[in-house]
Amino acid sequence: MPRGRKKDTRTSQEKLTDLLSEIERQETLLRELKAKKRALEKSIEDEKKEALFRKIEASGKTIEELLSAL
Repeated sequence: MPRGRKKDTRTSQEKLTDLLSEIERQETLLRELKAKKRALEKSIEDEKKEALFRKIEASGKTIEELLSAL
């Protein structure tokens, strides 16, 4: 038979302190995730640039020739 929920015996001030601590932890986690996101986006951008540069080199034309064609 279920025993029911355990009562929270913390005061309102303790609950608020715990909540503020959890908010800070989550904000830190969010900052870390955003930094990882930026790093991955930069990596993707670098890969695209590298692929474009390889195609330009494979074409045998100079960058100036390709720019003038645009």
